Amino acid sequence: INWGFTIRGYLLDLSSSFVTIISKLVMVIVFLVFMLLGSPYFEYKVKKAFVTPHGSERARKILTTISWQIGRYLSALALISAVTGLIVWMSLEYLQVDFAVTWGVLAFILNFIPTIGSIVASIPPILVAVVQFYPSLTAPLITALTLLTIQVVIGNFITPKVMGDRLNLSPVVVLISLLFWGLIWGVVGALISVIIAAIIKIVCENFPMLNVISVMMGSGRIYQKEFEEKR
Repeated sequence: INWGFTIRGYLLDLSSSFVTIISKLVMVIVFLVFMLLGSPYFEYKVKKAFVTPHGSERARKILTTISWQIGRYLSALALISAVTGLIVWMSLEYLQVDFAVTWGVLAFILNFIPTIGSIVASIPPILVAVVQFYPSLTAPLITALTLLTIQVVIGNFITPKVMGDRLNLSPVVVLISLLFWGLIWGVVGALISVIIAAIIKIVCENFPMLNVISVMMGSGRIYQKEFEEKR
């Protein structure tokens, strides 16, 4: 097998995918900038749209809760991503894999995509390790095992769990939202999937007829504490 030719093909495909991801991230940032520019006037638009004081107050409460929850989500996700990037960098540095800092930064960025991003971030350094340590496969296998352990544990267990507790969302809801919105909108959908799920839950929470949906989307911990306190 011509490993050099094979790995080069994988790296070219990966580079193309990475450019696509970056372009979509830029699009998300552009949308975010325009939303922030219009945010100072949003309160007045809500007051104008909901004529009655009760309707205006309910809308304001929903928007405040959404803003607070999203802030908690992004701060927790940024912290988890930073820890992931640091662990990946230190592990690859210890294993003497080339460009360890680059792979740490990549792990930090892609970790913002729940579940899938953390696994995708493991592929480039593994391919580099195969080329770097060829013909030996011991070092690449150790690299793969180390990275996959880090990414699977953090991306598939810790992140959904922490995010679910922060937003009071069930980990199952987090994963379903990721798959659904990722299927519809690709990378952009995966990036905002948890935020969309949180917004849906908060809106349902403020309407009695939809409250059952909000309860079923929740993590259950809060409700467990409520019932235990009543005993």
